[in-house]
Amino acid sequence: RTTRLWMARMMRSRVDARLMGCRLKDVDTPILVSSSCASTAHHQIPTKDLYHPDSGRKAPHGLPLEQQESLILVGNARLATDIHRIALPTKTITAFTTSGSLDIIGAMQFVQGTLYLIELDESKGVWSVDAAGVPTKVADGGHAWGAPDAMVYEPGSDTFLVGDSTRLLRLPRTGGAVVEVGTGFGQVSGLTFGADGALYVADQGDGVIWKVPGPSPVAYCTSGTSASGCTASISATGTASATAPTGFTLDITCVEGSKDGLYFFGTSGRQANSWGNGTSYQCVVPPVKRAGLLLGTGTVGLCDGSFSQDLNARWAAKPAQNPGAGAVVQAQLWYRDPFNTSNQTTSLSDAIEFTVEP
Repeated sequence: RTTRLWMARMMRSRVDARLMGCRLKDVDTPILVSSSCASTAHHQIPTKDLYHPDSGRKAPHGLPLEQQESLILVGNARLATDIHRIALPTKTITAFTTSGSLDIIGAMQFVQGTLYLIELDESKGVWSVDAAGVPTKVADGGHAWGAPDAMVYEPGSDTFLVGDSTRLLRLPRTGGAVVEVGTGFGQVSGLTFGADGALYVADQGDGVIWKVPGPSPVAYCTSGTSASGCTASISATGTASATAPTGFTLDITCVEGSKDGLYFFGTSGRQANSWGNGTSYQCVVPPVKRAGLLLGTGTVGLCDGSFSQDLNARWAAKPAQNPGAGAVVQAQLWYRDPFNTSNQTTSLSDAIEFTVEP
């Protein structure tokens, strides 16, 4: 096993050297990023001052900062791997996990105050470590892991994305079925989300870094037919953001002319519940929030009405309504339609689903 660890570290060193001269290529999802790095310099850290290899602790791996950035946890890959806590700034080293519970530790990350890590040898998979240092494997339905060696948490779905050899897999943080969400990589060795909401994948097999853009907005459900035979159609442009003050517009065309309306949205999923006894469907699962009344445009009796609203701007106004980065949002238009033949005096468009980026 010592030989296996030495070979793994040597392979990573070779991969790091290959990634120093990163390549760039724009293709369909995923996208290769960085073809000539701006700098190959490394910030030097006095690791020996923090963590002495001559004290018997070999092959340190993983450096997540604990709450308040006061502690660093270091995975200690040995025959019986444990994790050590380094208090800052005193540099005092204490044991964190119970020795012998883990084997070889890969990626580590704090989520909601709990440490999660990849075990990449005997008991492969994702593990959590409680405050007492006791590790517990996250239930994965007995999934047959191959070579898991990268992990990142996605808050919107409360799941981990795990790089397992050539594949990307999704595992709920609280346990559940493992689902494949991507494949075709050489060897996934690192995962992180960028400020643009895209997933970045370090691929040590191909010596490159990939960019996997966030999902595009998707229209779904069926638009109701108004009194004048209009079927309002929804679309979106830009990027929904948890921080940007503008830049994500919901658009509606083919609305009954000169009728007021408003967008409403939620984060509880899709549905298709009848809106009274007419042709419209409420396509957003309650609870929902309203984005404010919009004045109608177009000509009475024609289908030339339209609406546009920047949802980022609406979310930035008070009261704050932004659902947060990673949230999957469903949105729809409600508009006045007093002469339709149903028991409602309003109609609804189709709906759209999108993900909020950072």
